[in-house]
Amino acid sequence: FNHCTDNKGQYGTAFFTKIRPLKVIKNIDCLEEEGRAITAIFEHFILVLSYSPTLGLDILGKVSKEERRKIYDEKMQQHLVSVKRDFGKPIIFTGDLNCCHEIDDVWDREMINTEFPSCTQQERSRLRDMIKKVGLTDNSGPNKNDEK
Repeated sequence: FNHCTDNKGQYGTAFFTKIRPLKVIKNIDCLEEEGRAITAIFEHFILVLSYSPTLGLDILGKVSKEERRKIYDEKMQQHLVSVKRDFGKPIIFTGDLNCCHEIDDVWDREMINTEFPSCTQQERSRLRDMIKKVGLTDNSGPNKNDEK
């Protein structure tokens, strides 16, 4: 399944599966022409795949495209809440979220909470809030509950 875009080769999401989903949703009411999100409803879970837009740096090195990213994050959160409510299944939220959620997610720790795209406090806070409000668990790093 894929979400084709107007600007082929630049954006888009796709997933491959041996199990046919019950339903596929390609619309979160935001940046649809870029194909940034696709949702598959399976019998026992929901897969939400996102290619979240990244911030940019302008010619002076200042962060740009902040409003675009903020709107996308808000629409994605609304979508996650909606599919969880409508289908009542666990959600696997994955893809390229373009955000260093935790300090272990960034290769250069000095970049955390700077104005570098994917490391800003605003991006990190929005993702943290989204995970909490939707009731998701971040499984991208080491399990902090594992015995050492």
